[in-house]
Amino acid sequence: MLQDLGRLDEAHDQYEQALRISLAALGPDHPDIGLRRSNLGNVLQALGRLDEARDQYEQALTMSLAALGPDHRQTQEVRNSLARLLARAAGPDTETGAAPPLQDPDQ
Repeated sequence: MLQDLGRLDEAHDQYEQALRISLAALGPDHPDIGLRRSNLGNVLQALGRLDEARDQYEQALTMSLAALGPDHRQTQEVRNSLARLLARAAGPDTETGAAPPLQDPDQ
């Protein structure tokens, strides 16, 4: 909700706190940790902190693949978030204005 209201710094702080609490309560391999990392990646991307967002998405994807498998909805959502971030970071093609093609991060 804070992110939707444009209160990105507050949202970032809340997502970081949620990740810390979840790590302590559930351990690093629980599927919910991947979800928390993905949420943190979303707000980091909105803040323009693309390298940090990419790190969170990559960790979330690794965890989701291991815990839930490649076909799970959460895994697909994280994969899509990472793909959008990579396209944004690469910028548009100067001739066509289109985003460059993406490679699967698992390859």
